[in-house]
Amino acid sequence: MEARQVFADDLAHPNTDSMTSTGTARNGLEPAQTRSGRAQKGIAVDYQVLLTTFGVVFLAEMGDKTHLAAMTLAAQTGRPWAVLIGSSLALVCVSAVGVAVGNVLSEYLPLEWIKRAAAVAFIVIGVLMLSGKF
Repeated sequence: MEARQVFADDLAHPNTDSMTSTGTARNGLEPAQTRSGRAQKGIAVDYQVLLTTFGVVFLAEMGDKTHLAAMTLAAQTGRPWAVLIGSSLALVCVSAVGVAVGNVLSEYLPLEWIKRAAAVAFIVIGVLMLSGKF
């Protein structure tokens, strides 16, 4: 609720230099500022992006190799909390790399090219998996 109040003035008059069209900071985590430039306490989070990202990653990870590996490790070791913490940290690290690379690429390449490259990478990995080379 507080994040929505912080951006009430920005939504009416967005500053396109550092803000998106929704009035939130570009990375979604910069300190909030009003139109007058005064810094607000707290961090602005774009909840729509946050929830969409959670949903997409959650569904993408269900049933994939990482999910199956975590299930297998938990069953083998009998230490579910250690497996949960280890696999969570690994996913956070991999996600951080993906976010950093995507952020840098978005500065230089159109989104359409990034999507096409990702699609080609998925196809190549799929072919390699089917052929037993991955």
